[in-house]
Amino acid sequence: MLQLWTVYGAIDDSVPTFPARGTCASAPTPSGYNCTCPTDYSGKKCQYYNYCKNTTCSGTCTSEFGGASWKCTCPPGYQGWDCKTRNYIFNSGPVEDGCYNWNDALKPNCKEYVDNWLTIDKCRYAQEWVINPFYERFAIPDPCLISPCENNATCITDTETYAYECKCKKGFHGPNCEYSQQCTKSVCQNMGTCYERDNGTGCHCLQYYHGEYCEIVDRCEYGNPCGPHGTCESNATDISPIEFKCVCQDGYLGSLCDIETNECVPDPCQNGGTCVDGFLSYTCLCLEGSTGYNCEIDVPDCVPIQIDGQWYPNKCMTKDPDAVCVDMIGGFECQCGSQYVGEFCNLHIIIRDVLMAIYGEVNLQMIPLLEDLLKNPAQIKDMVPFITGLIEYDDRIPLSWTPEDMFEWVSFEDKLLDPAVHLNQWNDVVLGNCFTLNHKLNMNNTFVYRNFGTDSGLRAKVKLNQREYVPWIDIAAILVFVHHMNDYIFAESVRYNAQPRGEFVIDIRDTRYTKLGGRYGQCIKDPNEVEFFYYDKSFGYATEGCLRSCYQNMINSSCGCIDPRYPGPVGTSVCLLAERSCVETAIKEAGDPSTWKTCVCPLPCNSQQLTVTWSRSEFVSSPAECEGAADPSKCRKDFDDATLVSIRLPKAEFSLYAETPAMTFNKFVSNLGGLLGVLMGVQIISFIEVIFLIWRLVVILISNKNM
Repeated sequence: MLQLWTVYGAIDDSVPTFPARGTCASAPTPSGYNCTCPTDYSGKKCQYYNYCKNTTCSGTCTSEFGGASWKCTCPPGYQGWDCKTRNYIFNSGPVEDGCYNWNDALKPNCKEYVDNWLTIDKCRYAQEWVINPFYERFAIPDPCLISPCENNATCITDTETYAYECKCKKGFHGPNCEYSQQCTKSVCQNMGTCYERDNGTGCHCLQYYHGEYCEIVDRCEYGNPCGPHGTCESNATDISPIEFKCVCQDGYLGSLCDIETNECVPDPCQNGGTCVDGFLSYTCLCLEGSTGYNCEIDVPDCVPIQIDGQWYPNKCMTKDPDAVCVDMIGGFECQCGSQYVGEFCNLHIIIRDVLMAIYGEVNLQMIPLLEDLLKNPAQIKDMVPFITGLIEYDDRIPLSWTPEDMFEWVSFEDKLLDPAVHLNQWNDVVLGNCFTLNHKLNMNNTFVYRNFGTDSGLRAKVKLNQREYVPWIDIAAILVFVHHMNDYIFAESVRYNAQPRGEFVIDIRDTRYTKLGGRYGQCIKDPNEVEFFYYDKSFGYATEGCLRSCYQNMINSSCGCIDPRYPGPVGTSVCLLAERSCVETAIKEAGDPSTWKTCVCPLPCNSQQLTVTWSRSEFVSSPAECEGAADPSKCRKDFDDATLVSIRLPKAEFSLYAETPAMTFNKFVSNLGGLLGVLMGVQIISFIEVIFLIWRLVVILISNKNM
């Protein structure tokens, strides 16, 4: 049978139980005593012998099974319970790995066996699983045999580890149930939980409490409530034992010092600047026009300005001398005087009103044009037609005066007429509404002279309505045109100015002109004979209309549009007021159409003009008509704003100027015969002889030439 060697030391069964060895005495400990053990013993009751102190182990001795035995751990090449035997094994026969037979007589027949696994561990493995029971081979003691549990506790052995566990009776605790329970409700304060421990009791404290009995509370010691930027100071009270306050570092605030201070509150930046917060600092982003750390410095904006070489106190006063410049941050505001409007007080209210009336908006292209008009009001005579020329004919008529606006009364040969019926109203772009007696287009109301002299003819009291005039330097007057009924009236036609506060008398005399034309010179009988004629051809030809037609062609070629004041080609766009400068430039460069080689406008073959002599006399300071008026003062004012126009035919005669040939053929022959008769004193026979003589001379000359 294989003999196994154990490396465990023998158990000392003679070790008594409590108290075994040493000196024990009562002590204020949970067990109620305290033992002082000799050098070779240990344990609470000195029940464990220190085997390793006196062992013969040649290896490393360690306690096993809680001090109940010992083990000798051999160095490499040695085995046995005391590690004094070298590792040898027989050459023959099976050897159970890890356990060795030993016979000194057989040493020469043995060989050394090397294994990394300690022999004792292998032997123990073999004994536990191969040889049963383990305890018969190895005398490993049951730790419960020494009755380590006290106070009637139950001892339970763990067969794997050979340790024991004490199941304590109620009221005891500790590894060996040696301590009596001491926890009561009053042991731990502040709702702490009491627990038993070897040397007495302990307390599990609630959050924020500490101390042996949970008697100390300081919120500042838990979780650093004030964070990295504050210092915690406890303010514990009986009512609120966890009360505290945080003393914040510079740059932080809040109850927990967790909020960085905002140096932009309140906003230090002035004049609309934007504050950007920093740590213990701030930066102001200033609006244009301000500077300084807090944007507190306002950069002046109402400063002198130079425009086109001229200096002005500020931008508000470039046009309006009464404007006030109010300096603001990053800009300025103009407070305009009574005559100007606009952001910079540079738009006159008259210009604004005109543009709104014409376009319904402020047309920026028109402003320079109208500003020139304000500087030189007389230009309105040329400028207004550019505006009215853009309006349809029927829409222009309501813009000018009506017969009721213009006439107080009209008479012919002392018979009152109705101006709205007997006068033909028509509109010209330049002249406005015109009223004509005996007009070609009003043949149903034609009047002829029946009496001649200073008391007959057309008379009319005309109102000037000077309150409606634009103030300028020209004299207010009514334009009077005296012409033949078939003539077309142009703005350039001969006219007479009837001034207010007096009577204007025109005496007329009919004068007619006739040109021969043909080989005697060029003249025009029909408008279709000229290349261009844009006026109403039913009125016949007029040199003025031909020249204006040439003029319109030139404007259309230069500006891409025609002058709205005069007729032009059908389908051609008219020039707007903003394009008037182009028209004016083209006129200056081209000059008078009558001098153009491309414009051929002869005189008409037949024309009729009225030769005029005129006179004017002032009204008396107090007309007789006003003496019996209901309001004499108003009557006199009306006379001051009116003129009395009289057109008379003093004599029933007219002048005729006709071109006649200076010498016709018949007249030439007659004159030649008479002259020859006087000079030569011959009769008709002599005349024939002279002719025969001339014929003979011609024949002779021809014959000589042929020779």
